[in-house]
Amino acid sequence: PSLLSLDISRNDFHTIPLEVFEVITLQQLFMGTNSFASAIPTSVGNLKQLQLFSCSSSSLSSSIPSEIGLLRDLVHINLEDNNLSSTLPAELFEALTSLAFVDLSGQALEGSLPSFRSLRNLRRLDLSRNKLSGTIPDDFLGGINPLFFDYVDLSENYLSGEVPAILSHFNDVYLHDNQISGIDSELCDKSRGGVFEQFGCDAILCPPMKYSTIGRQDSETNACIDCPNSYYFGATTCNTTVEVDTGTIKSALDDELLPSNVVRENQALTTFYLACGGEYWTNNDHWIDSSVGYCHWKGIECHIGTQSIKAINLGSNNVL
Repeated sequence: PSLLSLDISRNDFHTIPLEVFEVITLQQLFMGTNSFASAIPTSVGNLKQLQLFSCSSSSLSSSIPSEIGLLRDLVHINLEDNNLSSTLPAELFEALTSLAFVDLSGQALEGSLPSFRSLRNLRRLDLSRNKLSGTIPDDFLGGINPLFFDYVDLSENYLSGEVPAILSHFNDVYLHDNQISGIDSELCDKSRGGVFEQFGCDAILCPPMKYSTIGRQDSETNACIDCPNSYYFGATTCNTTVEVDTGTIKSALDDELLPSNVVRENQALTTFYLACGGEYWTNNDHWIDSSVGYCHWKGIECHIGTQSIKAINLGSNNVL
């Protein structure tokens, strides 16, 4: 008999058993909650009959191999909470037209957001807690039937610009803690009913200078409230502290960061870079690049949804 399902999750594996990817009859493969600390093997492309691939919380690293695009029967992929990096390859997802459930949350994936318009069977898409940037495509999820769609979660990334009108076709869209600067009016149309009729655009995202614990208003008791240092739509916190950590020095400021301080923060960081031999640092990615906001400079961490600096991490970086 042919093996159809294999579950090796919740064990103490420290290396991926490559023999698994020689069982070409597999339709379901569960490998989550291990300690692999390695890349997904390219031999995953051997499993042409695979329909479900789950390997969450297993310290996977490197990029998503292009060989996953060979798994044309794949319906469900869950790689939540790993250390996958690089970009989301649009051509990979265009090939996987059977996909219905995608969870790539909690990684270090960066770059632009694919449209996913070719995934006509998609029901759930979770890309939260990554480093995706740029605008949401105008044709995002354009090929999907809203009647069968459950939700999309793009929260806690670095997405910017305006939320496009096409997302008005879906009710459960999570966008909080990004760098969103506007919302198309179609999303706020009261004719959509429910919370949209009650709270308008606040039901999508709290506006700048306001916040709520979920980044939007979903009831009378969970309204968007004032927050002077929230510069983008959808903030879930209202932080007023800044911590600095260069490996040897730590300090905290209690002063509230107002919007006018953004320019001063940029100037101060530039001065610091020049005074501390920034050009000789081990890693100085994006520093003093006027086209990149300082929240994306190497070692700078901002409070999510704001330009308020949370931490500066430059330990072991040859700071002079």
